[in-house]
Amino acid sequence: MTRPQRHPPRDGCSSAPSLVPPVPPADACGDGDDGGAALDDEVLLDRIDHGDTAAFALFYDRHSNAAYGLACRILGETVAAGEAMERAFLRVWHEPGLCGRGGGVTRSLLSLVRRAAIDAVRLSGRPVDATRQRGDAFPGVPPLQRRVVALAYFDGYGCAEIAEIVGVPVCQVPDELGLGLRALGRVLGTGGQDDA
Repeated sequence: MTRPQRHPPRDGCSSAPSLVPPVPPADACGDGDDGGAALDDEVLLDRIDHGDTAAFALFYDRHSNAAYGLACRILGETVAAGEAMERAFLRVWHEPGLCGRGGGVTRSLLSLVRRAAIDAVRLSGRPVDATRQRGDAFPGVPPLQRRVVALAYFDGYGCAEIAEIVGVPVCQVPDELGLGLRALGRVLGTGGQDDA
């Protein structure tokens, strides 16, 4: 069976890509009246991989607030943030396997958003570090976790470098990063769905 041809969204980043034939209703993805809320991200990604636009719309609705929030933090402007978020979601649409499985979907998606936003900053000629406010970024995320997330996602440091900068063992950095990303997801509205 041939996979339907994919097309980019026609009206900006707020709409899911469309397929030929027409998009099914958004509740076609669910198991009843919950609009698909009972479906986990891995099921949605499997459906997206088979061209299910309703699954993509639900995935977008579930993660767009966190993605947009992160892009805004990096870029500092709404239009560019929307474009970076759109690029990340289009990558998920075309390659659903880019989002990590086994509890790392939100983390993987935010990584795609981060890369798209940093690429936009680099194309603009502004230094990446100048596009954010270190002190008040991510309110509600513990300071150590906030710093680890900022160093990893905004500055591109690896675990060993982050450990040296913040003064913790290298083996603690991935834990702090994971906890920080979950806390960030709760703050930005994803509800920390990667908690497992």
